[in-house]
Amino acid sequence: MSTKVFAAFLPMRDAEKSAALRPQHLAYLEALEREGKILARGPFADGSGGLVLYLAASLEEAKQLAEGDPYVVHGARGLALHEWKVTGQLVER
Repeated sequence: MSTKVFAAFLPMRDAEKSAALRPQHLAYLEALEREGKILARGPFADGSGGLVLYLAASLEEAKQLAEGDPYVVHGARGLALHEWKVTGQLVER
């Protein structure tokens, strides 16, 4: 089974709760990075939320990963998850 990319948009719902949960959120994502489950991640510059690009075999797996994020579990952020068909080269700048 091939690995696919899933974009998880995490719009801000509660900035105070988000700030309190940030250490748990980062620890969760760092653990998934070590497992090779994250392609990229980061906050939006305007503070409106963030984006995580998950690597998963299926939408179901990506949903499980995204819904396990403490931000989502505790309602600090919303979640919109979509498979992303990468058509260009990802480059680090």
